Amino acid sequence: MSATSPTPGTSQRNTGSPDDKRAAMLAIISMTTVVSTVSTATLAISATFLGDLYQGQSLTALWVGWALLGVSLILGFLVMGQQVNLLAESDLRPRGGTLEVYAFLQLITVLAGFGFLAAFAVDNVTAEERKCKQPIVIAKTVYCPIT
Repeated sequence: MSATSPTPGTSQRNTGSPDDKRAAMLAIISMTTVVSTVSTATLAISATFLGDLYQGQSLTALWVGWALLGVSLILGFLVMGQQVNLLAESDLRPRGGTLEVYAFLQLITVLAGFGFLAAFAVDNVTAEERKCKQPIVIAKTVYCPIT
């Protein structure tokens, strides 16, 4: 039995071959793409519907959440750049380098950003409705501009 053949009774296993490393790098870039897409969508949706949610509570949590999502997007670009660099050099090292560090930091910052945005949302949903100094009425709907 060779070192690269699977053991009897098991399926294909990771042997550290270049194909296994390439598959790991592709999994990292897939995760990075998903996390970057979710970060961008969360930023866009939370900015679009901010006026409907904001009741004067936890504005700092909103800004920190947005900043962390922005940092996660920058880290996503760094992950993609590092991966292109490794693939161009045919240096397949998905573990132990800056690629792994950037991908981990991206995941941590997006989760922390979601946490801050969730805290902002909970504080504002449970807050009493604020009084508008100058409400805007459009088609019988009252809007409170953010002041």
